[in-house]
Amino acid sequence: MFTPEQRLSVLTHWSATLESSTIAPVTADPVMPPAHFRTTPIGSGFSGGAVFRVDVAAETRSPGRAEPPPSWALKAWSPATSTPQIMRIAAIVQAAARHCNLLAPPLIRADVDAAQLHAYGRVWELARWIPGAALPAETSAQAVAAGGEAIARVHAAMNRADCDLAGLARSAAPGVPRCLTDRIRRLQQLSPLIDQITAVIPAQDELANQLTCQLTSEELHDPASVLRCRELAKRLAQCVGWLSREWAVISPQLIERLRQHVCDSQHLTSSWVIRDCHREHVLFNDRGLVEGILDYDAIDLDSPAADLARWAGDFDAAPSITRGAASEPGSPLAAAVAGYRRIRPFSQCECELAQTLIEVNRVGSLANWLVWLIAENRQFAASAQQIQGRISHLIASDCRIC
Repeated sequence: MFTPEQRLSVLTHWSATLESSTIAPVTADPVMPPAHFRTTPIGSGFSGGAVFRVDVAAETRSPGRAEPPPSWALKAWSPATSTPQIMRIAAIVQAAARHCNLLAPPLIRADVDAAQLHAYGRVWELARWIPGAALPAETSAQAVAAGGEAIARVHAAMNRADCDLAGLARSAAPGVPRCLTDRIRRLQQLSPLIDQITAVIPAQDELANQLTCQLTSEELHDPASVLRCRELAKRLAQCVGWLSREWAVISPQLIERLRQHVCDSQHLTSSWVIRDCHREHVLFNDRGLVEGILDYDAIDLDSPAADLARWAGDFDAAPSITRGAASEPGSPLAAAVAGYRRIRPFSQCECELAQTLIEVNRVGSLANWLVWLIAENRQFAASAQQIQGRISHLIASDCRIC
């Protein structure tokens, strides 16, 4: 997407930060790239952004340095995200990071007092690299609770009464959380689209060819790509079959449950939350401790239940459509809530909302993938294997709802 020379030229604008890990200053000339840094593309998810790991080249590391030099994350934001939104998110993360070391705020540039750079048609930021690895889908309740506690620490930092968020609204705002209004609207939007897809679905070979053009990591005439896209096409056909049988029953039930939470929203509050706390975004070290939480693209005012639902939902075997199963003792949601409550309150109403959101997220996400890939022909900077893995998890979870 961006050449190594382009990435290195972007780095010159953070030279004061980078040069502390090298023998000599990065460069005396701000237009020359710091050639003794290496930038490595990292899988960037499905948002349209691009992330690169920045490391000091071995031959230029400071002699006698006991600890390994730091690494950084260089990010090119998705062009779909506006500059005011990027700057608002940066202000929130920078303010919260003063009270919580689990965040990696964007660093101020060396040439101007700003954390963003406009170059090559994107907005760029540089932050410290968060080490660690994501938990596996099957893990202990203790690990899930540790993630819940880390999420609570981030929420506490983002919503401190004395936290300077550049005049932005703070926590405990009354009203209906956006996780409810957004999901009711989306489920209603999806219904006619699902009807359209299930009525006329392309043949699998035709769909596989279409996918090789939509996924930028795949190539139309590469045999391995064709095979991966065929496997994804088969998985999408399974999705169509499941939704054709279940959507008309499940979707109205989920909408009704969401509306009930709207009626009870006087017991809910909105605060600054991450809104994208997937399993892959909470990184643990080899001692089982949380090193940090990454990916702040969706930060906004919403219910804390939205974050715990995302987190627990990546582990939880989906409950039955009736209430009461997701928060049973021993479930991932119960573990996440227990960890969260070590730091911050989390009410029974929020527990019930998180339970509903887990189910809505899974059914809605499966429908979204069908719509994006088949009805809307969207392009993704991802491989067929990545998307197939996400869809396989959703199918396995959703089939337990019925």
